[in-house]
Amino acid sequence: MVTMMDRRRHQRNQIDWPVSVYHPRLGMFVNGRSVDVSQSGAKISLPIAVPLRPGQVVELNFPRTSTLAKMAGCFSRIKTALVVRIEAESPASQKDSPAAGADPWLGVSQKRSRRQTVAVHFDKNALSLVR
Repeated sequence: MVTMMDRRRHQRNQIDWPVSVYHPRLGMFVNGRSVDVSQSGAKISLPIAVPLRPGQVVELNFPRTSTLAKMAGCFSRIKTALVVRIEAESPASQKDSPAAGADPWLGVSQKRSRRQTVAVHFDKNALSLVR
């Protein structure tokens, strides 16, 4: 029997949370949702129309609740990340997002659009894209 070895260094936590991804080539933010998050990376669900590629550096904006913002002193957590893998989501795995509706940046409905899962690694060495 062959077993697969998990190469992850940090535990993944399934978290469904809104995330804005800054796309440097487009010069704008695109709205998505987290699938899971760990200390070293995350999986994000985005509309398939967002043109990303492995090796691309993006910034993720994780908004905080009002209570967390008061405790932390800011309303979001911004992480620079490196895109490592992109997979098209199967229609069966796609569910209606709580934030469903028209995405003003892409002009597509998040509720009915095809989606992609983007795996990113948080990159401590990359320069910040958003100042």
